[in-house]
Amino acid sequence: MTTTTPALGTTEADRRQLRDTVTAGLADPLAEIMRTLQRLALAHLGPSGETLDPHLLARARTLAHGLQQVVEQIIDDGTRTGTLDGREPQATVLVAGALELAAAAAGATLRDRNIVVRCPAHAAIVTNPVRFQELLATLLEAGVVASDHDVRLSADRRRGELLLELDDVRIAAEALDRLRRLARGLGGSVQTGTTASNTGVCVWLPQQRLDDAGAKPDA
Repeated sequence: MTTTTPALGTTEADRRQLRDTVTAGLADPLAEIMRTLQRLALAHLGPSGETLDPHLLARARTLAHGLQQVVEQIIDDGTRTGTLDGREPQATVLVAGALELAAAAAGATLRDRNIVVRCPAHAAIVTNPVRFQELLATLLEAGVVASDHDVRLSADRRRGELLLELDDVRIAAEALDRLRRLARGLGGSVQTGTTASNTGVCVWLPQQRLDDAGAKPDA
C-alpha cells in the first residue's frame, strides 16, 4: 500500500501556496494558451480571409498540449507525495454562462452555421472553473471541426450528474482522447455512439467531487 507523507519542513499553508504557484504560473496560463490556439484554429475554418499559418498553429498546439500534460503530471505527483495541497480550487459555476462563453468563442468565425445550446438557466456545478471551461471549449471545437451543419449541445442534470450531449456528430479520435482526459480530471467520463444511427458524444460530470471537503451540494 502506498501512503502519502507531506514533505518534511512543510506546513499546510506551504503546500497550499506551492499549489497556487503552480496553478497560477503554469496550469492556468497553459489552459489560456490552449483556448487561444483553439480559437485561432477555428478561424482557419471560417470564410476566406487573413489567417495564420495552419501548420504552425498545429505545431504550437501539439507543443502546448505536450507541456500541459507534463504540468498535469507534476501536479499529480506533487499531490501524491504531499508536496502540493491535495484540494483543487473549486467554485460553483453556472453552466449556461460557461456554455455561452464557449459557444461565442467557437462560433465567432462560423458565419454559415450556428451553435445551438440548450441548458436550464439555473443549472450549476461545483468544479474547477478553468478546467471546466477548457472542457466545454474542447467539446464545441471538436463538434465544429467534425460537422458540416449546425452544432447542437445540450446540458441537463441526470442521475445526480451534469450531462453534456453533443448531438449527431462523430469526432476525431485525438479530440476524443483529449475530452476523456479532461473529463477524468474533473471526476467524469465520456461516452460515444457506436452505430451509424447512434452518433454523438456524452460527457458525464459529478455535481461535486466527493473528496472536496466543505463543498455544498445543489439544493
